[in-house]
Amino acid sequence: MKKIIYTIIFIAILTGCTNEKMICTRKDNDNGIISKDEYSLKYDKDKLEQYILTSTYEFNDLYTNDEIEEQKKSAEKTCDYFKEESNNHVECKVELKNRIITVKVSTDLKNIDPDAFENIMFVPLKDLNNKKETKKMYKNAGFTCK
Repeated sequence: MKKIIYTIIFIAILTGCTNEKMICTRKDNDNGIISKDEYSLKYDKDKLEQYILTSTYEFNDLYTNDEIEEQKKSAEKTCDYFKEESNNHVECKVELKNRIITVKVSTDLKNIDPDAFENIMFVPLKDLNNKKETKKMYKNAGFTCK
């Protein structure tokens, strides 16, 4: 029985226990817009392998539907830029529902060019491989990280 338990633990260590996820969030309320940014970073050992940014923007009643639609169109143009710059290695989706715009940007970092990633996300990919420094960088920018 002990051999089976040790074998299961050994397989778990080899196949997935090295994966670690860090989630950093920040919420803001400015000019009638409640915004929330969440960065989800998935590591395999000391290498970032997946990067997901989810941003939501909730507009108060001072904004017209036309103004909110304009903001959505602007976010869609940004998504198009991300896809183009990354040779379609970045997925980007924009959704508008009940006066809330949600933008989700994700990439599997195995295939993206590091320079393209930096042009899109404004941070060198190599800088994000150090989990401790990445967490410090996000905390300095006002995020809470777990």
